Amino acid sequence: MRLLAFSLVLAAVAAVLAATLSTVHADDAQFLNISGLRVAANKPVSIVRLTNASPNAADVFYVHYTVHDAATGVAVSRPGAGDGAQLRPGRTLELNLGAVITQYRLANDVTSTYSGAVQFTAYGEGGVFKAFNSGVIHVEVEQHEGGAIHDGAVQWLSQ
Repeated sequence: MRLLAFSLVLAAVAAVLAATLSTVHADDAQFLNISGLRVAANKPVSIVRLTNASPNAADVFYVHYTVHDAATGVAVSRPGAGDGAQLRPGRTLELNLGAVITQYRLANDVTSTYSGAVQFTAYGEGGVFKAFNSGVIHVEVEQHEGGAIHDGAVQWLSQ
């Protein structure tokens, strides 16, 4: 009888903690938007790096991203990146946007290459102690044009 009572109390505490943590994440989670990028087919001229800086081992994020044509807004990569790329604390996800677009086009039997201005959007699911946002995810953008390297315009938006 005591074991049953203890189990019920433990289940109630777990439910309260889960509701509290999910509420915090809903308020803190942000979308990442990067503009000012250009791709040239499969060449590594537009690189995005996302680093999970959380000190908590349980803050693993599943990053969903899409590359859009900057002029039309049409997705030129797989929307949401499928199940998401896993990003563990202390790790970096590096994306060559040209290669991401090329892989998507080839998977859909499109043999022509894509070059032009693009916009990158991402969000993350998961994380136990922290939400996917500018305080946890460090963003590095490299836009290569000739011999010069430029930054893209990084913007965090509330969900």
